Amino acid sequence: MRSKWLLVPIACLLALPPAAGACSSENDCTLLQCIDDVNVYLHVELSADAMRTSTIKACRNDVCSIGQATSLPTFAGDRQKVFLTGDLTADTTLDTTAPGTSYTIDVTIPIDGATLEAGADRYEIHVLDPSGADVSHISDVATYEESHPNGADCPTTCTTAIIGTP
Repeated sequence: MRSKWLLVPIACLLALPPAAGACSSENDCTLLQCIDDVNVYLHVELSADAMRTSTIKACRNDVCSIGQATSLPTFAGDRQKVFLTGDLTADTTLDTTAPGTSYTIDVTIPIDGATLEAGADRYEIHVLDPSGADVSHISDVATYEESHPNGADCPTTCTTAIIGTP
């Protein structure tokens, strides 16, 4: 037996003009999913030795996690995972365009299920030297954006924000 998931949308596309609206039921929607998250980027100008001994601290509304890079990227486009520990769940990578002198920290913070306060949720990355001094940071309030990958009349609403420049 053929699936109606494939036949109905094709039949709708071929038989009716788009303005007819006959294909707007939830059963005719695609099923694309997304991840609700905030990406925070920080570019730092540090030597390899300074980056190696620095601590990375990522925060959302004063809930933070910290960690250190166990290995540094050695060529442009090389991405190294940085494991952070603490109360904030964050996927963190370290990238470089100029090995040994310049790094980009990319922290992805999942927000699915979190209570969001537009204009109030603050996201931060800090790079701390061994004495705890802040040598570089970014801190900003998120501007959340919603998108509908399956169409405006279909389920799945994605919420994302970007702090800094990728």
